[in-house]
Amino acid sequence: MNKKQLQITVGKRVHQGKIPAASGMTIVDNRLFVVGDNSPLLFELDLQLNLVRSSVIREYPLDADGLIKKKIKPDFEAMASFEWKKQNWLLIIGSGSKADVREWAFMLSTSYPAVRYEKKISTLYQQFYKMGQLHGKQELNIEGLAVA
Repeated sequence: MNKKQLQITVGKRVHQGKIPAASGMTIVDNRLFVVGDNSPLLFELDLQLNLVRSSVIREYPLDADGLIKKKIKPDFEAMASFEWKKQNWLLIIGSGSKADVREWAFMLSTSYPAVRYEKKISTLYQQFYKMGQLHGKQELNIEGLAVA
């Protein structure tokens, strides 16, 4: 069996001032997609980290800085890409740390304009809660996502 060696390269630090936070990232067709836990936007960058476009994932009330108010933020913490029906898609999910508010999944095509689906996935988060044997005031807090 031939095993591939994992390689990682750490590049220089880059500050992209137009993106308030970057909690989920994935690369599709030489485009970097970024989602933040406090922004209603999906950001698309080229590989030199220049902002190409941003698009609304879902409309939310915003504060003076253009960020989703903490009490109602969906807490987008994870994103993964996959191919479905010969098209590239992004799956974005909330942390699950707050019932109803942070228990949503969004599926967006990487084409422009994007096709968007959204679904409340409270039942899935409840299954995670049970599998993790969480109880009482313990909270689920998804921080990553992988698609296989």
